[in-house]
Amino acid sequence: RPQREVPTMRLFITPIMVVTTVFLAACAASAEIARDNEVTPHEAYNRQAQGVAVIVDVRTVREYQTAHIDGAVNIPLSDVTARAQELLHLVGEREVILYCRSGRRAGIAETLLRERGVLNILHLNGQLAGWVAEGLPVNQDS
Repeated sequence: RPQREVPTMRLFITPIMVVTTVFLAACAASAEIARDNEVTPHEAYNRQAQGVAVIVDVRTVREYQTAHIDGAVNIPLSDVTARAQELLHLVGEREVILYCRSGRRAGIAETLLRERGVLNILHLNGQLAGWVAEGLPVNQDS
């Protein structure tokens, strides 16, 4: 009886398909987790107005000076670790709503702050551009 030859291409593609499927499932799961702690610009505005949240801009001082959410506190990502206790004291029991330009720095800041005891953290959906697009108050240097 002749031996059946297993196509080498199938041996190569099958593991790639498995890895890709697992990767996409993990990405979808992490995207779900990320959405759980996001607030829309209007929700953030209302929470800030009600005094239940402090909005924190983790962009550079220069970016903050150019334009920032009205009432936001600037703690650049490079200073987050050193200023975590200051932020804890400032916010007390209130929520912290983080934002930056793209969300990357806010995500890093969240990790650093959680490691230092700041736990009630939300992210601004759409970041500063989303806030501006909704017509909410922004301070700009002229």
